[in-house]
Amino acid sequence: HRARHNARAMAEVAVRVAMDTLGLPMGAKIGGNLRGPGDEIRTRLARMFSQLKGRDIDYSIALDRPRLAGRPGDYAKFIGDTARFREAAGKALTSLIELSPATPAPTLHRRWVEAMHWFGEARRETVPSIALVKIGICLDVLAEGGMFKGILALCSALFGMKETDQATTTGHNLKWVIETIYNDGRSQIAHGGKLFLLGDLPISREDADRVASAALELYV
Repeated sequence: HRARHNARAMAEVAVRVAMDTLGLPMGAKIGGNLRGPGDEIRTRLARMFSQLKGRDIDYSIALDRPRLAGRPGDYAKFIGDTARFREAAGKALTSLIELSPATPAPTLHRRWVEAMHWFGEARRETVPSIALVKIGICLDVLAEGGMFKGILALCSALFGMKETDQATTTGHNLKWVIETIYNDGRSQIAHGGKLFLLGDLPISREDADRVASAALELYV
């Protein structure tokens, strides 16, 4: 249905989002091992050397091994447990690639796909601060550009939580989590208000990932 010049690009986007969607309920560590168009699928070993002033040379290695590990039967159960979620996500993806979507609420479906795109980009990002920016964009797209207040209202509704309810194991409430992801992360870093290369994250990447993945799953 698409013009020849952008049909391939659209197909690659759809495949990429579909892969990221499959990995969403797996969690960041396992989901990050799913590979899509253009990804390296071979096992790679990286060797890194570093030296601080007055110190000996440090040496480290990192193994990138794209695979899914688990016990026999784990993924058969996963497929069954996520059937409803995957069906809903499939309808959303269909609305992206069809010129005249037959699915109800195609605008909401397309908004979810765009948010899912940013979520996948966040999981693949190697710089933690930029990953936080992309998670903030994901939530902002999901909330129709509502910024902090819009994201907080959306997440409160999706999670069935008040903004003062505890949302992390460290005791922070939902308002703090969303405000930190959006204001301290996405806005301050992306707009240059905060230098990020040597700074600590205002919220852990894992906590931000969990908030976004839960919002995406419930929204679709």
